[in-house]
Amino acid sequence: LIGKGIAVPEAYESLVGDLSGAIGIIKNASEWTDEVEEAANAIEERQDELHEVGPRLAMLEQWPKMQKQAQSQIARLEKALARAKKGKGVEQYAEAIAKVAGEVAAIRSRLEEAKQLAAAGEFEEAMGEMEDFFESVNEAHQSIGLLEQLRNTARMLKNAERDISRFEKEVNRLEKRGKNVSALRGFIAEGRSKLEELKALAKRGGAEPEDFFELMQSMEELRRR
Repeated sequence: LIGKGIAVPEAYESLVGDLSGAIGIIKNASEWTDEVEEAANAIEERQDELHEVGPRLAMLEQWPKMQKQAQSQIARLEKALARAKKGKGVEQYAEAIAKVAGEVAAIRSRLEEAKQLAAAGEFEEAMGEMEDFFESVNEAHQSIGLLEQLRNTARMLKNAERDISRFEKEVNRLEKRGKNVSALRGFIAEGRSKLEELKALAKRGGAEPEDFFELMQSMEELRRR
């Protein structure tokens, strides 16, 4: 660990050094002496300490790798956010974009907090922060995905209009052939209602990405039915 530039707490070094010395005494002993007995007792008495320190040393060893992964995740997240902020008509979603940008900034702050905890020797707390960090990264990617859906709202609305018009023509054709189309007309009416909700949402500044997603899910279910 030291060779990797990781600062090992002095108490950990002391424990490992003492136990290594005691083990060496026992391994090199040819007979049972007071020194060997003392070494054996030391190992037995400090077993609980060793069990506590072992996982912490393992965490320390993983820390540089986790930190590198975290920096890479931040870079990917910021790149994805920058991509989502581009495109025609995104200005009408300024509040939603600001919200996600705030999430990304908070995630970066969480990483810095974890690094500070590790530098202070609070490795368990640092690892806890890092676990929360990776969970937050996944959530932020989902939010950015919703932003990209918002960016494509105009295209989605156009496609929805086209589908509804096509379905209406089909229903009219079936009705002329004497088919019962009441259920189909109900689906279409519901679809038009959802479409109007989407249009109203698109015109409203600060709409939540989740609202668009839920409505589009509903429309897709109606389209399948």
